[in-house]
Amino acid sequence: FAPAKAAQRSFAQALARDWGPRGVHVYLVVVDGVINEGGGDAVSPTAIADTHLFLASQPPSAWTFELNLTASAGTLVTI
Repeated sequence: FAPAKAAQRSFAQALARDWGPRGVHVYLVVVDGVINEGGGDAVSPTAIADTHLFLASQPPSAWTFELNLTASAGTLVTI
C-alpha cells in the first residue's frame, strides 16, 4: 500500500512541477477512511466533492498541493 501511495505522490509532484508554470493546478487528495454517506467513521462523498471544488477554485498564488481527508470520528496521527 505505502509504495503505491508514494508513487502517486511522486507522480503528482512531477506533474505539478511540469504543469504548474503553465497555469494547471495539480493536487493530491488522500482519503483516509471509508467513503459512505452513513456518517460516523466514514467520509462523506459530498464532503469529498466539496473539497475538490475548494481546491480547484484556489487562486494560483495560494495553491494547495496535498490534502488528507479523514472522518472527524477517526484518529489522525501526524509524524
